[in-house]
This record gives sequence, structure tokens and C-alpha cells, in this order.
Amino acid sequence: MHRGSGRSAGPRRGANDTLRRWTRRTGSGASKRSGRRSNHDETDFRAAMQRLVAERPPGDPVGLFELASAFDSTGHPEPAAER
Repeated sequence: MHRGSGRSAGPRRGANDTLRRWTRRTGSGASKRSGRRSNHDETDFRAAMQRLVAERPPGDPVGLFELASAFDSTGHPEPAAER
């Protein structure tokens, strides 16, 4: 066991970096949705979120939360509750 900074250079750190990058990508879609939106924009947004979530492991709670949020924020709370 190595003592020192308290940081681990193991796989957990890499997983956190990957999650951080993925989370930034999900936020970029939300910021583009500001202002007046059409139904087409909302459909594209949900589809983009579905593609991003597909990159996460099956059942990943962060991915499921982001996808449910995308549905809820675009006026589709029923699919959000199912996730």
C-alpha cells in the first residue's frame, strides 16, 4: 500500500475521468436547447441523449437519470418515470 497524496492511480480514477467527460457531453445538448424550441428540436435532443446513454454500461444510474431528465424536460414525464 502506498501512502501519500491519498489519490489512487488505479482504474477508479480513469472511470471518474470518463464519467466527467461523458457528463460534459450531456450538458452541451441541454445548453443548445435554451430559447424557443420546436418539437423537432426536442425529438433530436432525446435521440441524442439516447445515443449518449447507450455508451454507458447497461443499467448505469447516471445514464438512466440523464435520459429520464431529457424525457421529463421535454414534456414526456411518463417515459421518464419508467426509467
